[in-house]
Amino acid sequence: MGAVLKSEHKVKKAYPVNHVIGWYLGNYLHSPNNAIRDEFFNVEKTENWKPMWFDDIEKIRNELKGSTITHSDFIRLMKENGIHDKYYHYKKYENNCEICKALGSG
Repeated sequence: MGAVLKSEHKVKKAYPVNHVIGWYLGNYLHSPNNAIRDEFFNVEKTENWKPMWFDDIEKIRNELKGSTITHSDFIRLMKENGIHDKYYHYKKYENNCEICKALGSG
């Protein structure tokens, strides 16, 4: 009997673009593991109020408007367009919470 490919087990579900963009922002660009999180973001500032990735994400949002996409296809698209490498720089998150450490989860 041959090995069953992972893709044969489950068909990946496509979601609306806005959902997948929100997922990407929360899991990658706003992640504590992202070394270049936008700490300067401030909507009260009149100049330069947008995060550095805003225009690139909006361009993708407009190109895919009204369509659906899987999470893995969206990641692939972000990598192909150079956006992922430009704005996501992984670093190991350091948990400095004393309570978490005391409970063994830090």
